[in-house]
This record gives sequence, structure tokens and C-alpha cells, in this order.
Amino acid sequence: MEQNTGGNEKISIMEILKEGFYLYKNNFKLFISISFIGFLINAFVITFGHLQHLSSSTTYGLIYSIANLVIVLLNIYFSVVVTISLIVCISKRYQSIDTTFQESYKYAKTRFWRYFGASMLVFLIMIIPFIGIIGVLLSPSAGSIKYIIFAICVCIIIYISTYFSFTTYIACLEDENAEYLRKSVKLVKAYFLKILIITFLSSTIFSLPSFYLTVIKLFNEISIISEYLVKIVSPFISLIVLPFSNSVMMVVYYRLKDIKDIKFANDVL
Repeated sequence: MEQNTGGNEKISIMEILKEGFYLYKNNFKLFISISFIGFLINAFVITFGHLQHLSSSTTYGLIYSIANLVIVLLNIYFSVVVTISLIVCISKRYQSIDTTFQESYKYAKTRFWRYFGASMLVFLIMIIPFIGIIGVLLSPSAGSIKYIIFAICVCIIIYISTYFSFTTYIACLEDENAEYLRKSVKLVKAYFLKILIITFLSSTIFSLPSFYLTVIKLFNEISIISEYLVKIVSPFISLIVLPFSNSVMMVVYYRLKDIKDIKFANDVL
């Protein structure tokens, strides 16, 4: 996949989606194999989470809790490393650089804390509107104010997540050790609406089914088997969608960097 380094400052949504799709299609085997590893990790954690129902004894409960804590921590580590590996692979293939999962995985381990720290920064910024949404969903009261609060919280999350779209990309791919948030905002600033639309079309829209099922589970009593199937839906969707959405966003990321570099060069001249 050849890197587009053209100087055109206009970003075409359809062109970005098309280029991202071809990047995904031409490297499908590599990208999906990495994504599949992430799926297996999540599937194992979800499956292990349902083993708590096997026995009600205190001893079993204690052993299970300790084992579950260890597995959750390992899941965080390996899920992050696999995600970084996918980002690195997509970045290199966009630049027409040959790579393997083993190479990207080795590199990803050195970027764990940077990615984790950048993700936590974004999470901490968005935690208040998330709490607001959970409070509204769990509130038994009705009325227009409830829906207004819900809409405001959703808008805040969309606004923040769009501006910080490339925070983890910057943490993984650039050498600077800080200012991930500020750099992401600088990239997005002039193209906020287009990036919002691209993010929705390449990622968010595919997450709606799992979000819908999660809401159903939250407000309805379902069997253990049904609960397991609901939980496994999200990782299964991510197995296919995550490489595609990252391919699209990688195209946007490098296009915006090209535009920024050209603007900087013009300013210097």
C-alpha cells in the first residue's frame, strides 16, 4: 500500500474510507491474525468469568477470586500489547514496509506504558460524562430532564473522543514522551466534523449491536448462557471491525500529519 503524501489539504471522507478499506483488504491475513489473538484473549477472560457459577463454596470462591484477579491483570497487559501490535503493523503496511506480528509484538512491549498512560488520560477526562450516562440509565425517574442530561453527556463524550482520536497512535508511533493529547487536538482541530463522520462510519456504527445487547442485559434478567453470548458478541465484532477501523484511522492520521508538515514548511518559508 503506497503512502499518500500529496499536498492537498482537503480530506475526502469517501476517499479516506476507500483507501482504508484497500489497506485492510490487501493486508487482511496479517491484520486479522493479530485481531484474532485479541479475540481469543477476550473470549478466554469472558469464559473464565462464568466459571464462578460452578460452585458456591467459600474455598472455591476465594481461589476463583485470586485467579480472576491475576487473569484480569494479564488480560490488560496482553490486550494492550496486541492492540499496539496491530497499530504498528497497520502503520508499517501503510508506509509499504514489510513486517510480521513477531516484529510488531516485540516493539509493542516497549510501548505498553505509553499506550496505557495515554488511554488512562483520555479515560479520566471522560469519566464524569460516563458516570452521568450510567446514572441516567439506572435512574427510575422519568421526564425530559433525564433525556437532556443523557444527550449532553453523550455529546461531551463524542466531542472529547473525537479530539483525542489519535492520542494512542501518537503514543505508539512517535518518539516524543508527552503531549499526546495536545498533539491529537492539533491534528483534529481543522477537520473535527469530517473525522467525527469517518470515526462513526468506520467504527461506531459497527458497535451499535453490542451496545444494544449490553443495554438489554442491563435492564432484563437473562440466563447465564444468554449472558455469555451477549458478552462474546462485542469481541467477535471487534475481531472483524478493529483492523478495518484502525486502517481507516491510520490513513487519516498520516494524511493529517502530511498536511501539518506542509503547513509548517510553508510557514518557515
